[in-house]
Amino acid sequence: ETLPDQATHRPAIYQVSLSRHIRDELMVYANTATAWRPGPAAIGISNGLNNAALNSLTYLRPEYSHSYEVGIKAELPKRRAYLNVALFHQYFDGLILALPTTPYLAYIAGQPASTAILTQYPDFMANANAVVNGIDLDTEIELTPRWNLAAAFSYADGHTEHAAISCTPPGFNGVSVASFQAAIAAAGQPGEPIYL
Repeated sequence: ETLPDQATHRPAIYQVSLSRHIRDELMVYANTATAWRPGPAAIGISNGLNNAALNSLTYLRPEYSHSYEVGIKAELPKRRAYLNVALFHQYFDGLILALPTTPYLAYIAGQPASTAILTQYPDFMANANAVVNGIDLDTEIELTPRWNLAAAFSYADGHTEHAAISCTPPGFNGVSVASFQAAIAAAGQPGEPIYL
């Protein structure tokens, strides 16, 4: 698989915000937006067998995300206290992740398999689906004309879903090409990285 001279993408990027003042001291709002960035290409990987798994780590898909936020802003008369609360959710389709240094067999096109070189690549990346959910809260109270009390709290829970991550097999250091080929053959296609 080769990288085309030109690649055309037409992502739909938008941002929409809605807000309503229920009364002077109370407002509710909602925001939604998308974001996009092109997938990178890893340079310097030898894939003479045109292995599909290795190609998936060489030419990445674009990353696309959808974000949603709802919140409330409230304050007491004369602004003696206020409270802001926001809940957010963000979903990534094809989040671009950096992977740890990964061993693989470098095959040269047209060369016999016995000439494969056991090597490591430090800059593998991968696409994965990911979700982030969280809450932001901040408040301030005027205790006296000279003293205010303020507090802020944030929490986020982010995780990937069904991501295929390449890994270093146990005992990799110092193993022979033949031993590594046998380990890969037991795990999947000859020539591809081993996956968790």
